[in-house]
Amino acid sequence: MCSLAEARILVVDDNSIWRRTLVELLRRSGLKTIDVAYDGVQAVFKARALTPDLILMDIELPHKNGIEAAAEIHEAVPAAKIIFVSCNADPGIKQAALNAGGSDFVCKSQVGSKLIDTMKFVLGDAETA
Repeated sequence: MCSLAEARILVVDDNSIWRRTLVELLRRSGLKTIDVAYDGVQAVFKARALTPDLILMDIELPHKNGIEAAAEIHEAVPAAKIIFVSCNADPGIKQAALNAGGSDFVCKSQVGSKLIDTMKFVLGDAETA
């Protein structure tokens, strides 16, 4: 387990504004984004190649949705923690995301208030949580 400050983070979202928003939020918090991906296929490829500690993943992605991508990533890189960051807060979708290997879920409307604490929790970063 690594601390949040040391975590290597992959950001996956098909919306360029959201990708930039998440990367900027992480940067302002002193965190390190190792790369970004814009669809589920690219997310799986980059997760395998870069072995991130933490992946922030949207659900509604082109070519392969986030749930499908998470299942592949979970199998290929089991140590990587996945937090879904999505507008789709349907309980069934959230449960499917967690069943696919997701560690937690944050609604995009709550990113500013909950994302960093959720990341600390998922990484088991008790010193900073």
